[in-house]
Amino acid sequence: RYNLDFSFFRIYDDEGAPLQPEVYFQWASEGVRAGDPIFIIGNPGATSRLQSVAELEFRRDIQDRFLLAFVDRRIEVMEVFIDAYPEEAETHDLRNDLFGLLNTHKAMAGQIQGMEDPIILARRQDAEDDLMEALRADSARGERFGTMFEDMREIQDTKREQAAGFGAFLALTVSDFASPTLHRALIAFQVLNGQRGGASPDQLSELMDQLRAVGNRPPELDEALIETRIEEFIEYYGEDSWVQEILEGRSPEGAAARIREGSVLSDSASAVQAAERGTLEPSDPAIRFVLSYVPPFIEFQGAFAGLAAREAEIAGLIGQARFEVYGTTQPPDATFSLRIADGVVSGYPYNGTEAPPITTLFGLYDRHYSFRYQPGDPADSPWALPDRWLEAQGDLDLSTPLDFSSRADIIGGNSGSPVLNQFLQVVGVVFDGNIESLPGDYIYLPELNRSVAVDARGILEAIDVVYDMDRIVLELTTGQLAATEEEADRGRR
Repeated sequence: RYNLDFSFFRIYDDEGAPLQPEVYFQWASEGVRAGDPIFIIGNPGATSRLQSVAELEFRRDIQDRFLLAFVDRRIEVMEVFIDAYPEEAETHDLRNDLFGLLNTHKAMAGQIQGMEDPIILARRQDAEDDLMEALRADSARGERFGTMFEDMREIQDTKREQAAGFGAFLALTVSDFASPTLHRALIAFQVLNGQRGGASPDQLSELMDQLRAVGNRPPELDEALIETRIEEFIEYYGEDSWVQEILEGRSPEGAAARIREGSVLSDSASAVQAAERGTLEPSDPAIRFVLSYVPPFIEFQGAFAGLAAREAEIAGLIGQARFEVYGTTQPPDATFSLRIADGVVSGYPYNGTEAPPITTLFGLYDRHYSFRYQPGDPADSPWALPDRWLEAQGDLDLSTPLDFSSRADIIGGNSGSPVLNQFLQVVGVVFDGNIESLPGDYIYLPELNRSVAVDARGILEAIDVVYDMDRIVLELTTGQLAATEEEADRGRR
């Protein structure tokens, strides 16, 4: 990797002065080498390493696979709109939304690929078998825990019967993914029911706040998102009567146009005004859309709610069984709580060769110049460097390490965590894992999983030479606070 991904935050004391704690992690005077031990302190997000094989198979076949298909459809919608309306896309910051979707695609695709690997699932199955063998060695434990994995598999098999709902009703009210018209329609449907049931304005205030919070998007994008949702309903529920009610004999494209153009909910201001004045009507095309899918949606939620409760109960039982057998020798799943991950700086096998444990500024510039000779505008290359980096090239020590990888076991949520050496000095800031670490959600593979961090030496070289931040360099390396760049420059000399 060739990435300079870090941030610094200054903390102030009660008097408004920069906080100067007695104990803190000092900046390392020397960097790391291959084989050096490192420690990452941070808050890793949720992992699924204690899920059963049956749960992973359900995720592989339905839950995660349908989510990936959902994301891929939104990526296609975004890319088409951005190409057709680049100025509007810039105004609404849609390229950033697209980047988030592409990042989600990468993560989901990597996790599914790992679950499709028979070796990975075989290793997980071996772990289950070892646990059950240890439990059955004790008759009391065997009786208490003996059917937990079979019970979990039965639940997953029952969940498969609700596969259509998993695919059709994803993220109905997630603003980044949903049509704003349909999002408002679901809220308006609830407001309308409340008003007709005699709810007071105070009782409806939370729903009204949700309605006001749904912003506008370009009508072409809104319509495309409606069309995509209709296509998903058709894919998962086919010829069901409620799907035909939505279409009214039209194509998905025609139905989407009619819904957006004919609904008072296609604009934020008119939607809020209609709700406040009590003029919302069930005949509104967008509300009729919601009325059509609500019955199967409620049926899906009801079926899944009972399964989820039983699933959580058995998952708790599996957790208890693991603890009784293994005690604290096996860590629990990550839950955003504070952890220390240890490892060593290490490369790994990559595309028939070896990914080096440490990359340098040489490689950063090599990619800029090597990829600029592709067809099209060189500035469009994802490796293109900003002008200030090109201007500073002659002043930089290009052998300076930029990023390094290690065997430390991390997961999403660890980004921004400090990387320390054995002397508790900062040697880097973690920002990612390699592509092979994506299955790390449910299994850690020490031969392939790598955390990736910005090297402290690369950070200093960049903020010193490229960004000319002498005050920050002085403070990081010595702890001294300088009022001006001139004062900092004198302090460094």
